[in-house]
This record gives sequence, structure tokens and C-alpha cells, in this order.
Amino acid sequence: MTIFLSSPGDVAEERQRIDDVVREQGALFGKYGLQPRVWRHERSALPGVGVDAQAVVERDLPEDYEIYVGIMCRQLGTPTKRAPSGTLEEFAAARRRFLRTGKPRVLFYFCSACEPRDDELADEQLRGVLEFRAGYPGLFATYDDADELAAKFAHHLTDVLLAELAAPGGAEEPIAPAADRRWAWVLAHMLEACTGSPSYLDAGARRVWRALRQLHQAFDLDGLLDPSTHDLLVAAAYLTALRLVNGGLTYEKVRCAADLPEEVACAAWSIAEPVVKDEAGITGHDPDPCLARLHPSSSVVAALLGISDILSIERASVAATYVDRLPDEDEALECWLAALTERIAIGRNGLVTFHLRAPSADWVEPLKGATAYRLERLVQRHRRRLNLRGLALTVGPCRVALAPELEDVPASVRTRLVRLAQEVLGTLEYQPHLGAETRARADQSADTHNDAHQDPPPCPAQALLPLPDTAVLDRLALYLDGEHVHYAHRIDIRDAREALVLAREVPPGARGVVDLDIATLAPGDWHRWSVTWDDGTGLGYAPLASGTVRRLGSAERALLDTVTGPAEAVYAARVRLGLWNDLLETLWADASAPGAPTELRLLLYQLLHDALRRVEEQCPTSPRLELFRLATNWVRGLIGGTGGQAWNLHRPTGMQS
Repeated sequence: MTIFLSSPGDVAEERQRIDDVVREQGALFGKYGLQPRVWRHERSALPGVGVDAQAVVERDLPEDYEIYVGIMCRQLGTPTKRAPSGTLEEFAAARRRFLRTGKPRVLFYFCSACEPRDDELADEQLRGVLEFRAGYPGLFATYDDADELAAKFAHHLTDVLLAELAAPGGAEEPIAPAADRRWAWVLAHMLEACTGSPSYLDAGARRVWRALRQLHQAFDLDGLLDPSTHDLLVAAAYLTALRLVNGGLTYEKVRCAADLPEEVACAAWSIAEPVVKDEAGITGHDPDPCLARLHPSSSVVAALLGISDILSIERASVAATYVDRLPDEDEALECWLAALTERIAIGRNGLVTFHLRAPSADWVEPLKGATAYRLERLVQRHRRRLNLRGLALTVGPCRVALAPELEDVPASVRTRLVRLAQEVLGTLEYQPHLGAETRARADQSADTHNDAHQDPPPCPAQALLPLPDTAVLDRLALYLDGEHVHYAHRIDIRDAREALVLAREVPPGARGVVDLDIATLAPGDWHRWSVTWDDGTGLGYAPLASGTVRRLGSAERALLDTVTGPAEAVYAARVRLGLWNDLLETLWADASAPGAPTELRLLLYQLLHDALRRVEEQCPTSPRLELFRLATNWVRGLIGGTGGQAWNLHRPTGMQS
């Protein structure tokens, strides 16, 4: 039995006493075949590298530990990229697993002798401990010193070990649901039985089983399906489980004939066949989209896990308070929304509507609940930064809408709503599985919105870059109204392909971006976009690493004259595999600049290694660039001249045009 000891670094004595108690209990219970052991990161985790130290620790932490022991005194712990401290991240993970599976047992202890004095209330670490203790979702124990902690923990651990010995088989058995027709629970146990079979081959079945069991606990699927639909789904799932163990066609027919009614077995064969036979057509061709989520290699399986975690967070106040972004949560939700979103529209008053494609009417409410909660968290996260006082989340039939509470929406608020919508959508704008007709409806809706508000026309990408629309990986439109804007946008390139990014500026008249610069760093590092603005003096400033700046004169770089310069300033750069884990874009605007808000459009195109695309100029003023290639170390696009555009690629040893 593994006991995971989680705490900040200010309770070293308490951690040692926990070790001593476990050693003593192990000597007592070892003769009954139950040997507890403590897992501590300082002696059990291997040295390594990762996103941060906490990620390395969690990589070596056993996934099936039985007891979680948390201790806190005056320190909250070291912050991570996912939580205010590593201890809180570990506690949130243990509690999520407990809500799904009933394990591990969580034992948490707070030191009561460390009450703060008045002059210590400003201590951020101590204040964090008090807030966490006040919002703790359960019952915790207190102690005055290490001796009292050891005595209490020994008593608690003895109770847990005795209960473990008294359970059938030496461990707790899962409690069967009272209702008969819980298809997710039934299927989960079917797949669990398959994973124990000697002929079991497909490791993906274990993930399907976990996803379905978590989904059932999160959504509470009782009563959603009528008896005939339930029987059909269970039968089809049963057939899929038989195929996972690779028993052969004869084996499947014999088992189905013996275990299922004839009419149900025939219907199950007709439904399950596309899932096993045509993996690529799961989302588009499966007669019942519910069944597509049973396939082990479907990307929606990861989404099921993510949705289960999201709903667990909703019920866990401490996690909702302290855990702002869970690992892989955004990625899982992106798969979920991409599979279910039919189209996205931006209305006249800034209303952003997600039209969801539900498998049936029974699934509308669960889908609304899962999606609405996630979008609400996004809104709350950006509300203060965007100064959106009248922003609320509303849910309608088969859709999730993000709408302002006020009827009369000022233009400045509307532009922020549009930018927020683009940030929320991310790569969801590119949905090839929806078909050309659905994408055309979404594009028509966006064009209608632009015409109604007289926004800048969309970028004519075909005139500048002859690539098909299906090659667009990401679109991003930003609106600036003369004030400082700062945000982060995430782009991942995971397959063995390259990409090209194209940025376009609005027509001259409004002061805008005059130069973009991307620095090529080591894989996994950040790419820092530098945006230079012309202040009318012919000079600009570009940020470099570590917050330094470099003054750029006309002799160093050709700046665009925003009054008489070309109407279509563009910038393009090749991006290789794995270079864009994080993209930090910082935009500056002249607060006194007259004119309409400036819009910057970024397009991320997909390029194949064996088919590099040409960048064609509309009005070239320099020799035509035959092939756009990435320079040895870095590439920079320059914009110059008043009669056209020139592309320049720099190498450290010279320049080629």
C-alpha cells in the first residue's frame, strides 16, 4: 500500500514522524500481507527535466497510490504553472481521482499552533494557507506539535489498514449502482474484464474504460436513455469489447448469440461495424455519434477525460479557487468542442453563439452543462483584464451563448467581445470534419457581422499566398483602440509538418504595426514577437530578450510610412516543427492616434516538407522571390517603398532577395 506524503518544505520534522509511524505500522501489518510504504519526492522521484520541477515529480508518482497525506503549517508552497503551489496541485489531483474512483483516502493535517499574529497577516504564504484551510472541501485534523501529529496519524492509519483487511479480497470492491440501465457503468466493467484477459492486446481499452466510468459519475446518465436505446448501446459496446480482445469473428458470433437477444445482436453488428472498420470516419459517418466515443483511438476519448475533470472541478470549491488551469484541460476541451460545434456566430450586439451538434435531445442538457461551465471560467478569467462589466453566460436549446447583460453595447465593448471570441475559439475555426457547406455557413455569418459593423474587410490571403483554405491551421484577429493590450495565445504544431504565418495590416490612415520580428530559439522555448510602431519620427522600438529594447533607425531597418505607404503590408515567416509551444504577442498602440481601431490579422498556414509554397508579390519592387525558405538562424520580413512590397530574407552572413 503506497502512501503519498504531500506538503510544503517547512514541515520537515512532521514528514519524518509520518515516516516513523508508517514503518512501525508496517512491522505490525506486514504479517497479514499488507505492507504500507511512504512515497516522498526527495527520495523516490528521479532527477529530470520538464515543464517545471512539479511536473517531474508527478511523472514518477505512482498513479494508483491508496492514501494521500497532506500537511500544512505556515507555508503554502512553491507556485507551479498550474496552481498556487505544488501541494495544492497534488491535493487537487488526489481529490479528482477520489471523486471518480473512491480512492485514494485523503488525510489532511493543519498545524493549529501556527495561528498568525496581526503583524503577520500580510504574509502571502500564510494568507494562502488560511484561505485554503477555510475552503477545505471536507474534514481535516489539527495538531499542535510533531508528537501530536504522529499520535493522530497512527490512529487514523490503523483504522484505514484494518478496513482494508476487512474488505473482500483485501481491498474495497466497487459498489454496483442500484439502477439496472446504466450503460456507461455496464460497459466500463465489460472493458475492465477484457483488460484482464490473457489475450488482451489493445492498451487503449483501459483509457476508454476510465473515460466512460468518469463520464458516468460526472454526467449522472441515469434516465437519459430509453430501455431499447440502452440495450442497443450496451450490445454494441459489448461487441466492441469482444473485438478489443482480438478473439476472432467466430468467437464474437458465438458470444453474441449466447449473451444477446437475436434482434439486439443484429442491430449491434450494424452499428459497431463502422467503428471498428473505419476509424477515419468515426466523427462523420458513424450512425450514432454516442458510439464514436467508445473507440480507443478516437481523440474524443481524451475529451471525455477532460470533461469529467472539468465537472469535478465545478463540484470542488477548493480546486475552482486554487487551480486556474489543469494540465491538458484546454486541449481536451478543444477536442470536445471541435467534435460537437456545428458553427459559431458573432451577433450584432456582440453575442457569441456556439451552436452545438448534440447526438440526440437527451444529450442537450449534459452538453450544455459541461460546455457552459468551461466558457464561464474563461469569461471570469478575462473579465477584469478586458473591463467587461456587463458580461454574462446564457444557455439556450442546443447552444451555448456568451452575451452582454446590457442592451446597448458601446462600440469599444463590442470590439473587445469580438477579440475575446477569437481568443476563445482558437483553432476551432478550422473544422475540416464539418464539411465545406458548414464552413461556408460560418464564413457567411462572419462576413455578415463585418458588413453590419463596417469592420475592415477580411485578408485576401489567396492574392498573397496561394494556399487552399483547408491549409489554414489558425486564424487570429485583434482589435486595438489606442490603449495597451497584452495577452498570450497558444499554438501547437505536433505533426511532422511545417507552417507559415502571415500577418496583415489594415489600410493606411490609422497608425498601426510597421514591423514584426520573430526570433528563432531552441525547441520548446518561447518565440518573442516584436511589434514596432512608427511615432512619426521615422524611429521605432522593438523589445528584445530580458526586457531590453533596441532603437531602430531608418539606416538599420526600413519602416513603413503609415500615411503614404503601401495599403497592404504583410509579413511571412516559416515555422518548423515544435517551435511554437507558446507564442507571446505584445502590442503597443499610440493612445493619441486618431482614426478607427486598428486590426491585425494573423494566419497560420500548413506546409508539407515536400511541397514548399511560393510567396507571390502583387506589385514587386525587387526581384521576385522564387522560393520562401527559412534562413539558417532567423528570418525577418521587411516592408519598404511606397509603390509596392519587397521581401527580404536575412542570413547572418548576408542578404538574399
